[in-house]
Amino acid sequence: MKNFIDHLSCFNLNESQYWKVPDLYQNHIYEIAWFRTKTGDPLWKIRVEGKKKWQEHTNNNIVEALDRYEIDLVEMRKCVADTVLKQTIYVSQITESAKGLLGAQVVDQAVADNEIFLSELIGKIKNAVTKRRNQHLKLVHN
Repeated sequence: MKNFIDHLSCFNLNESQYWKVPDLYQNHIYEIAWFRTKTGDPLWKIRVEGKKKWQEHTNNNIVEALDRYEIDLVEMRKCVADTVLKQTIYVSQITESAKGLLGAQVVDQAVADNEIFLSELIGKIKNAVTKRRNQHLKLVHN
């Protein structure tokens, strides 16, 4: 699940996501929302379907929260995987459309030229997310 959480933080095309996932015993349906705050930090919210009060969680504690609420992690993973796949298909459609407009060679060359840059950028984003997470943990524990 951590890999999916990291993927959402770095690559999610949308500013927010929403899923409905049952608990392990099918007693409750939970509403789970993921979004970016104004500062760009990811935030999770969980509540029993139909209730007014949301419980907020960070990337650091979302897995523990899902366990605590006894949310079906297999179903949660399927929901997030479905989101990732839909976005992947969308990106593929954009790429194919660009190839139709600009030519496959131009698009492929642009991708190749920018792979190193994008790899470095992704690394920097992941480092920034980790640094923010660690700073937040220091503030919480002090």
